[in-house]
Amino acid sequence: MAVKSLKCGSIAFASMVMMTIPAMATDFCVELTVSEFPHSAQRRGDDNSCSNPDAANIAGENAINAIEPQCVNNVTLQSAAHACTRANLNLNTSPINWWAAFPPSAKPNAFKVRYVGHGIGSASSVNLCGVAHVVSFTRRFAVDGTCSWNGGSPPLRTFVTVHARARCAVVCSTP
Repeated sequence: MAVKSLKCGSIAFASMVMMTIPAMATDFCVELTVSEFPHSAQRRGDDNSCSNPDAANIAGENAINAIEPQCVNNVTLQSAAHACTRANLNLNTSPINWWAAFPPSAKPNAFKVRYVGHGIGSASSVNLCGVAHVVSFTRRFAVDGTCSWNGGSPPLRTFVTVHARARCAVVCSTP
């Protein structure tokens, strides 16, 4: 009985809080075009395992890590505002960076998105993301006795190499 009243009380409290918070806009990481920001970084990721190698995420992280300093140091307020306007969105200059844990979706779609922080100088209010796209993907298999047998098939180790290109993006919100 005490658990039920706690749940009901929690739901009532959450409902009350939600009614007092204004509707939040939807945020996106809008990728800067080559004319808005002519820099990108391409990196590779390699992985091997008995199942599901994660080379794409490794390559994406490597590429975003490589482009991050250029984004933070060189994206201008004007190029950021232009990118948001081009996407029919508003530049999000919120000082709160809740996107660190859950970055906004990329426009256009990218397989890897990461919030990288605020710009510097006149762009210090600009929230920046890095977005990565797969450029190439190769996979090969080799029999490996340390991998488990899969329903009568020989135990295979998968070797994957992925090349990813990262570009800078800005956080924009729906009007």
